[in-house]
Amino acid sequence: MDIENLAVFKNFKEMTKNGNYAPLHVIEDKKQGFVVQAAEDIPRYTLISEYVGEVDFARNRLFDTNDSIMDLLRTNRSSSSLVICPESRGNIARFISGINNSKDRAQLKINVAE
Repeated sequence: MDIENLAVFKNFKEMTKNGNYAPLHVIEDKKQGFVVQAAEDIPRYTLISEYVGEVDFARNRLFDTNDSIMDLLRTNRSSSSLVICPESRGNIARFISGINNSKDRAQLKINVAE
């Protein structure tokens, strides 16, 4: 991580330690399940959340039905690639994208707009 990004991350960690979070609401969407909406305008380049979950080897999750698994380290082999699985230990970041991978046209949705 470069110096600028590290400074942003340290600032984010300090803010959350003090109880300051981005203004977000988790709401239930009848079509997609749970999604996140901003409660007010969020300044550009604001770090909203870390992606939290259990780290596992990709080979252990090849046939997992969880639609929130995220790559942490991708190599040419699933035996050395790592993923983050927020199923049992996740946070709000799990719901931010709003993409429901089980629906054919869901990935066509625009998730972030300025």
